[in-house]
Amino acid sequence: MAGFWDYFVSPAWWIGVVVTGIAMNLLSAYLKPSLDKFLGRFSSWARDRNEVRRQKREQVIRLLKEKPHWQLVLASRALKHRLRSLTFLLSGFALGFLAIALSAFGPMWLVYMISAAGIGSFALGLDDQRRAVRAESLVQKATPDLDV
Repeated sequence: MAGFWDYFVSPAWWIGVVVTGIAMNLLSAYLKPSLDKFLGRFSSWARDRNEVRRQKREQVIRLLKEKPHWQLVLASRALKHRLRSLTFLLSGFALGFLAIALSAFGPMWLVYMISAAGIGSFALGLDDQRRAVRAESLVQKATPDLDV
């Protein structure tokens, strides 16, 4: 610890800090305009993408209002995603617990493979949950008078 403290109070360390600070300040002055331009293009791209998504969502809601039987199809699809999500999430947890149990006496490559399968199953479950919520949201927007 004494070696670290001696280095910390030495003039070489303080000169290095000052030189690094000046270099970072100069570098940021040159990089800021190009970084602002890049982030501005990214922002306009994201805004355009979100506008297209919003228009597509409104079109689907309008179509669902015109054709009520499609609401049933979308609601059944949401139920399918919800059940599949539950299955994937439960199998992910089960594989995780199996990996924990095998870590005590099993080969590590098997533990890693089961852990990876559990994480993959959990990720698929979360994706199906997201799809179910999106489908249910579309059905609810198309039927505001049936809001429960």
